Amino acid sequence: QWNPVKILFDNPHEADLKAAIMKVPLSDRVYMVKEMLAYIGQFRGYQWVKPIMSAAAKRLFLGRY
Repeated sequence: QWNPVKILFDNPHEADLKAAIMKVPLSDRVYMVKEMLAYIGQFRGYQWVKPIMSAAAKRLFLGRY
């Protein structure tokens, strides 16, 4: 499981997600961002976004799961 905060600000494991995304055309990148936001948005009704991001930040700073 990848930490969403670590994906935003660092590279989880050996994967370089940002470099991979930068290789695709701009129109595809826009589509991916829209899809990611839509995916996150589905959790809004359950009030899950805040706990998920909070747990991700804690894991990043504590260094454990």
